[in-house]
Amino acid sequence: MRYFLAPAIAIYILILRLTCRVVVHVDGENLSDASALQDKNQRYIFALWHGRLLLGAPVWLKLKRFGAKVTMLSSSHKDGRLIAAACKLLGFWVVFGSSTRGGSEALRGLVGAAKSGSHLFLTPDGPKGPKHVAKGGVIAAARLTGLPIVPIGLSAHGKALKSWDGFLAIRPFTKIHVVLGAPMVVAKDKATAAESLLALEQRLIELERAADGYA
Repeated sequence: MRYFLAPAIAIYILILRLTCRVVVHVDGENLSDASALQDKNQRYIFALWHGRLLLGAPVWLKLKRFGAKVTMLSSSHKDGRLIAAACKLLGFWVVFGSSTRGGSEALRGLVGAAKSGSHLFLTPDGPKGPKHVAKGGVIAAARLTGLPIVPIGLSAHGKALKSWDGFLAIRPFTKIHVVLGAPMVVAKDKATAAESLLALEQRLIELERAADGYA
C-alpha cells in the first residue's frame, strides 16, 4: 500500500500547485516581490515551521518552474522517507538527516546541494518538535553555506491536525498567504549562533502570525 502513497501525495501536491492561489506579502524593504527571489546568481535557505509544510508546496513548485534547484531536508524514518519519495517525483532534491539523527551527514549534504546551485528548504522545529522551537541546524547550514536565510510565514483556511506541530491540511482551490521576511545573513562566527537562532525563531513566529492575519 505504501508504494502507492508517494505517487498519490505527489499528485495531490501538484493539484494544489495548479489550483491554489498564492498571495505573497513582503515584510522587508529589500524584497520588492516574489520575483526578487529568482536572481539566478543568488540562492537562499527558506525557513518555515513544520506545521505549514504542505502550504509551502505550491511555492516550491513555483521556484521549480523558474528552473531553480530546490533541496529539502527529510528525516530518515519511514514517514519522512515517504514524503521524500513524493517530493523526488516532483523533481526536488532530498537530503536525509535531522537534529537528532544523521545531523553531520545532513549538513554535508546541504552544503553540497548549495554548492551545486540549489535553494534549501528547512523546517527549524522538525522533524519532531517541540512546535515553534527552532533547532540549530538551520543556523549551522547558513554558516557553512554562506546562504542568507529567508524566514517565511504561511497560512490558509484548512484543518489543523492533532499532531505535535498542528499540521495544517488544505484542499484544492485554497488561497495561500505567504509572508516573506527580509533575508538574514548569519555570521560564520559560532559565538553569534545562539543569538541568530533566537532571532530566527522570533521572526518565524511573527511571520506566521502575520500570515494568519491575512487568511
